Amino acid sequence: MALCLILMTGRLGAMVGSNVVAFLLTYNCDLIFVLLGGLLLVCAVIGTTLPGK
Repeated sequence: MALCLILMTGRLGAMVGSNVVAFLLTYNCDLIFVLLGGLLLVCAVIGTTLPGK
């Protein structure tokens, strides 16, 4: 039962995420690229602060 709920939320998140990206591309094309670029930079900073082996 728990596996079914996890799969359902993953599919729901993918559906909602793609609709949000499509809406932002229609509404304000520059905003989606700025948000995704900012997310990439945040992930890069977090990745560089991870401890080594």
